[in-house]
Amino acid sequence: MSALASHSTPRSFLASRSPQHHTQRQSASWALLVVLASLAVPLCSGCATLEALRRVEAQLAEALAQLEETKREAAMAIANASCGKEVSDLVKDVSALCVKGRWCEDSEIISAISDADPQGRFLLLMKTQRSAAFYFPNTWENPVHMHRLEKIISKRMLPRTKVLVVANTTARKPQKGGGSDDTAILAARDRVSEVIRQLKDTSKRLHGSDERIPLISDRDIRVWLVPYLVQDSELAHLTADGKPPVGYFNHSKGNQGLQQMKQAVQLSVWVYLIDCWPTDISEENQSLQSTAPSTPEANLTPGNQPSPN
Repeated sequence: MSALASHSTPRSFLASRSPQHHTQRQSASWALLVVLASLAVPLCSGCATLEALRRVEAQLAEALAQLEETKREAAMAIANASCGKEVSDLVKDVSALCVKGRWCEDSEIISAISDADPQGRFLLLMKTQRSAAFYFPNTWENPVHMHRLEKIISKRMLPRTKVLVVANTTARKPQKGGGSDDTAILAARDRVSEVIRQLKDTSKRLHGSDERIPLISDRDIRVWLVPYLVQDSELAHLTADGKPPVGYFNHSKGNQGLQQMKQAVQLSVWVYLIDCWPTDISEENQSLQSTAPSTPEANLTPGNQPSPN
């Protein structure tokens, strides 16, 4: 009876446990708490580190945005300084008149050029721009021309910089009232097409060995076919990369040599890097979005004209 009573009474059962047993249970509880705390410390430290990284990331994004804005302002300052008001107004007016977009011929743009250059000194007007002249025929067999081509391709280009290719369409035989004839225009088109092909092929080759050199595509190129007379005074202002190489005219003294030099210059094709080319908002946004899907480029040739800017 007493044995049954002792088994049915929980109090008696608990009372039979020794104080040492309670001490062991308390120690186990404290040990568990210590383990949980030790696990929680690195987790909290990780949270703090992640929060710090997020703050650094936000600060970096803000700094990059400020850097891009500074780069944009610097590019605008360089463009305005390199072009000057005359050239800046000229490219803006021609772009507004050129309905075909990237390939502009004299019938469309002659009024804008005449207004900007009433004295007929086109080469002198453009002498402030980085440039190179290419003389015909047998242009690419001449190492001087290949050196000029590689040199101008390797020059610095801003986001708004365009490669302007200019050919003179003035008739070799004087026309009534001056200007162009169909033969001169067709010949100028052929010369320009050849220069554009060399520009793209050479830039591709140079870019393949040095990615810092810009890769020139159709959308970077603009073409002007325009009649202009080469003035005697302009010959003295030709840069080293603008003068005809040896063999393209008779270097004899006197009027004969001067006239032959003028004729060689008149048939040349000029490549200019224009930093202040007017850019609409849609084109500027597209150039900044490197992840945007690309669109097929049209060939920059007469008769297959890309859409306007």
